[in-house]
Amino acid sequence: MHTDPGVVGLARIFDGQSAYVQIPDSNAWSQPTTGALTVEFWMRPDALVFPHEEGSGYVWILGKGEPGRYEWSFRIYGQDNRESPNRGNRVGFYAYNPQGGEGAGAEFQDTVVAGQWIYVVGELTSTGVKIYRDGTLRQGPPARATLYANPAYRIHMAHGSAPLRIGTRDFHSWFLGAVDEVAIYPRLLSDAEIQQHYQLALAENPGLAAPHS
Repeated sequence: MHTDPGVVGLARIFDGQSAYVQIPDSNAWSQPTTGALTVEFWMRPDALVFPHEEGSGYVWILGKGEPGRYEWSFRIYGQDNRESPNRGNRVGFYAYNPQGGEGAGAEFQDTVVAGQWIYVVGELTSTGVKIYRDGTLRQGPPARATLYANPAYRIHMAHGSAPLRIGTRDFHSWFLGAVDEVAIYPRLLSDAEIQQHYQLALAENPGLAAPHS
C-alpha cells in the first residue's frame, strides 16, 4: 500500500488486490452501544470495474463485519454487475443482523468518473440508514428499503468484535482506489454539519468539486 496527495494531506491507495487497513473494534463504532452512528470519508474509485468483485459484482469500500458478527458496511458496484436493472457504480451503506443476510440500506447511483473524489456520509439512526453524497442527503427514512423494521430485513444490530477494515470488509473483494479522511462519530451529524465538512474540504482543495447526475 502507498499514499498519494489526498483531500487534505495524504490518502491511502488501495490496489484492488490485497491492500487494506485494519483497526481494532471499538464500542464507539457500534450503533447498538451509542444509539446513533455517523461514518464519513472521501473515496476516489480508480476504476469502474474492479478486478476482485464478489456477489453480483461489487466491492466493499470499508466496513465492520465478519461471519457471526456483521454490523455495517459501504460498497460500490462495478459497471459489470449482473443486477437487473443495472447497478453500475451504485454506492450503498447497509446495516446487518449479526448473522448477515440482506441488510437495510440507503444508496445513490450517479455517474462516477474514475479518478474523481466523492464525499460519502452514512448514518445509522434509531429507525434506519441514511446516506449523503457531497454534503447532500440522498436516501434515508422513511424510504422502505432503509428501515430496520422492514419485514424483508427485520434488522436488530448487535455490537460485535469484528475490526473496522478499509479497502475490504472480510477479504472476499477489494477496493481499487483511494480513501481519505475517514471519521466515525458516536452520534448523528446534522445536515448543516455534513455540508460544512464538505465545504471546508472544498476550501482546502477546490479541485474536488465535480458535477454529477
